[in-house]
Amino acid sequence: MVSEAPPPLINRDTQPAGLCILQTCSFFSLGGGIQRHINDLSTSLMAHGHKVIKAGTPGKATAPEDGSLFLPLRFDRVSDHAANGQLGLVTRLYWLARSALTLRRALKDHKVDIIHAHETAPLLTARLASLGMGIPIVMTYHGSSPDRLNAVARACRQQADLAICPSETVMQSLLERQVDPDKARVMLLGVRPNPPADPAAADALRRELLGEDGTHLVLSLSRLDHQKGLDAMIEVARRVRQDLPGLRIVVGGEGVLRGQVEAWAEQAGVSDIIRFPGVISDVATYLAASDLYMLTSRWEALPISIVEAFRAGLPVIATDCGGVRELVDGDVGRLCAVDDLDALSRALRELCTDRAEYDRLSANATARGAEDRFSPAHVHSGFEKLYRQLAGRG
Repeated sequence: MVSEAPPPLINRDTQPAGLCILQTCSFFSLGGGIQRHINDLSTSLMAHGHKVIKAGTPGKATAPEDGSLFLPLRFDRVSDHAANGQLGLVTRLYWLARSALTLRRALKDHKVDIIHAHETAPLLTARLASLGMGIPIVMTYHGSSPDRLNAVARACRQQADLAICPSETVMQSLLERQVDPDKARVMLLGVRPNPPADPAAADALRRELLGEDGTHLVLSLSRLDHQKGLDAMIEVARRVRQDLPGLRIVVGGEGVLRGQVEAWAEQAGVSDIIRFPGVISDVATYLAASDLYMLTSRWEALPISIVEAFRAGLPVIATDCGGVRELVDGDVGRLCAVDDLDALSRALRELCTDRAEYDRLSANATARGAEDRFSPAHVHSGFEKLYRQLAGRG
């Protein structure tokens, strides 16, 4: 699917069997897992004759080249979480009403059949916008900080016709908070295959990142914020650098803590072995250049990046949060408790020094990444079937 050209926009008037589906999340200015899931799913839906409209705060991840329509809505001014508490309630209510009115016009103009919200602010806006219209609303919960779980569960109970989670573990957290199991479903995230990396480019990148004395390259694709536990990663680097003098770590991503994480690395004395290059566009080349993948998150749902690492043959060291345990075990890497610095340090030392164990994990990781449960075709067909059922066309 990666090598194929994006399909043209489907004209719904000439495709009576197709649905019109609205996909909405808070930020299309980020290039994270939620946005990639929406874009990949949208491409698949349009290839099967459906019309897709994306709605949210605009940015580089709107992917207009896939032929979808885009409706800019300022969810960054609706959500207190997204606005980092900087906006007052009156301001947020104003933007909620304005966004709902804009969305309602679009729902009518495009005769939308299904709304799929991927966060709570878009969910609330969609519910208000569609009052009296009878449009089914699906909400996918992609994970959140523990302190927001009750609010997310309440939103799913009150505003969504169906709650979806990408992992059993994350779904259980909603069911424990009285989300109706008859209105809840686990559906994985299809992960498109890694594009083939140019071996020469990967080798050149590896030499650049390792420098003259580097021997082991660890990659982490992580936003620079509290969720990703980068303070823990930096402390682990400090603890192991004497035993692993050739260790080099690359953290690809941007975020509000950029200045802070760079200061942490400087204070810990590891700024010479950890790089923060910003958002990485050529993920496949970085994966091919690396030896290990590391994720020190404090909460997650089902990280797409771990599956991508598997497909590149990288063993994964990760923290046990959300659906990560459904991906990582002792056959493909090491699963450590959140913020367990001793366990993370041991895992890094082991996998950088035990070649036989590394090779075993690498082979198993490649096999796991090829499992059908991650196949975009398999997962996306499930979403299409669900949409048709909810719209009464199944």
